[in-house]
Amino acid sequence: MKKKVLDHQDSLDFLNSSIYANSTQYWQNYWLNPLPLVNQFEYRYPDFNDIKTLFKSIRVKNILDIGCGNGAISFELARLNYKVTGIDVSPVAISQACGKSSNDEFDVDFDCGDVLDMPYPYGSFDAGLAFYIFEFLTFDLASYLVNQLKSIIMPGGLLVSSISTIDRDKFLNYEVLPDDTLILKDENQQGMFYHFYTEAKILSLFINWQVKEITRLDNDKYLIVARNFSNN
Repeated sequence: MKKKVLDHQDSLDFLNSSIYANSTQYWQNYWLNPLPLVNQFEYRYPDFNDIKTLFKSIRVKNILDIGCGNGAISFELARLNYKVTGIDVSPVAISQACGKSSNDEFDVDFDCGDVLDMPYPYGSFDAGLAFYIFEFLTFDLASYLVNQLKSIIMPGGLLVSSISTIDRDKFLNYEVLPDDTLILKDENQQGMFYHFYTEAKILSLFINWQVKEITRLDNDKYLIVARNFSNN
């Protein structure tokens, strides 16, 4: 096992670093040949009947799907009659999503872009979904994203997230950033970030949100529902 602590960088400077560029490239390459499980909706996502009930409480209409990949979750939400915008860094994934969208009558749009530099104005969305996103960023970058979402999601709006917790021992070759994020070095995961979350760490990530619920879905997943209580 290779373990090395890297020098600290400010989050904004980090976005321009080669380390972050390598992570972005990993996800762009991933969508050229995604794992079969990425298309198994039931495996990746929690029960959407529960989410629909949750969204009714604040009359959600517009939803942002953060890190939408090939649009699997975006289409499921659109079928429930929500207006959905999906954003992902991978042009390949967005191309796949747009290909499906052209044959679909549902109200869904897709944008190719970095979720850490989103172009949406203040209060653009009633709710956001970030399923299996935060653990694949450094903790500092995940915190930066969560804070960015406070302006994009309207005051009183909801952010629903799912975070996986893979056993650290499954990774063999990696470097370690100061915030304890791994940079994987194995051939099939070259450049990928992975950060391990406990319930306490999740609460720390959402410190500026009102956390309404943290549910352990099974042994390796959390579902988090947080409300944007800020009017700023």
